[in-house]
Amino acid sequence: MTGVKDLIVIDPHYSGGGSGSSIPNFADITLNGVAAVHSASSAKSTLEGYDASHPLGLKLENIKLDATSTTAAYANIGVYNSNITPSGSGVKVSPISGSGSVPSCSFPAFPAL
Repeated sequence: MTGVKDLIVIDPHYSGGGSGSSIPNFADITLNGVAAVHSASSAKSTLEGYDASHPLGLKLENIKLDATSTTAAYANIGVYNSNITPSGSGVKVSPISGSGSVPSCSFPAFPAL
């Protein structure tokens, strides 16, 4: 990714009121090989589960973000070769086994995109 403000966003709290009684359950998600450069000065990641009974289940493997500010809540997060370490209410972070490496990326200058 290049030049973004919202790097990694997993947030089950939908905007607007909406209706219905279903609770989103984000589990068994793996992000592998994510790199970010030239992010906006206010860039951050959001990693949230719905509540303590419905936590986010996430693995972060081979992650290198140039902006490491992270908001997290109600999440079980495994990390391997990641430069972000989320913390917050109800957040558990643990090392996991993995393989590979962060991808090597280059981005052409605008307007060549």
